[in-house]
Amino acid sequence: FASVGDLITGEVADSSIELSLKRLIYELDEWVSLLRMPRLGHYGVGQQHLEMIAAKSSNKESPVKLSQTDIIDILRQRL
Repeated sequence: FASVGDLITGEVADSSIELSLKRLIYELDEWVSLLRMPRLGHYGVGQQHLEMIAAKSSNKESPVKLSQTDIIDILRQRL
């Protein structure tokens, strides 16, 4: 993911992993804002749905294994 951050932002690849990840997060946040991407609440997803969504989520193809609590926290941030 750090390499993606460097690639997307055009920054030098010899920066720290933490800095590259921060660049990626910043850039993705900018895209969400620029593209006016609706949050989950726009689609009727509420706090009461998060446990069910997390329980049905699969980590099989994810490079980072997330717990159900982690998934709920991420979803909550996107409500």
